[in-house]
Amino acid sequence: SPSKPNLSLLLAASLVLAVFISVMGWLFLHIVSDRRSRIVNVLKAMDVPILSEIPRLSKAKRSLSNALQASREDLRFAESIRTLRTALTVRSEEEDNRLIAITGVKSNDGKSLIAASLGESFAKLEKALILDANLRYPSISTAYQFKQERVGLTHFIGRTQPAGKCIHRIADTQLSVMPSGIVPQDPMVYIGKPRFKAFLHNLGIIFDRVIVDAPALTQFSDALVIGRNVDAIV
Repeated sequence: SPSKPNLSLLLAASLVLAVFISVMGWLFLHIVSDRRSRIVNVLKAMDVPILSEIPRLSKAKRSLSNALQASREDLRFAESIRTLRTALTVRSEEEDNRLIAITGVKSNDGKSLIAASLGESFAKLEKALILDANLRYPSISTAYQFKQERVGLTHFIGRTQPAGKCIHRIADTQLSVMPSGIVPQDPMVYIGKPRFKAFLHNLGIIFDRVIVDAPALTQFSDALVIGRNVDAIV
């Protein structure tokens, strides 16, 4: 025979479920909204200044060349890069930030795009160079659609080509690009040499600003070696 619904039990269960959903929803929103402030607090505790907050581009822009083109057309992205450029320029009054290395915590986080965009932004004001020192997974060549055989950093450090042939000027701009060159089996053989340190020093004399694209921090120790030879790390 049919039984009558237990209204008291149903109301109590509905109340408990509603409270649970509300609490979980509030916690989720709190975690999401508080993520930025937690990151800011961690960086402040480490005495790491935040120079700019750069928005992500659409994930549909897979290749670096397409992403770089999209970044030039994205007003929010372009403005954030100008903010980064201004912050570095202002700090240059107190510190010599001619040689700037761009790295990331992990790979595929957009550091090469930021390096290329920042180099182009500086080139609107002064003589700038983008140096691809990521000898693990170089990408600056693809950003400017250079041919794979285009000579670069490893050719110069290995004494097979002079610097003049390894640095390529972008037409109608103050920007020059030095690709990685041939990808070596052991990049430390190149970036660990005194010749690499001396070369960076000379680049800082020739160019007003040198943007160095370095490998990610958590995968390789290359960025730590590069960081010893530059004025600033972003």
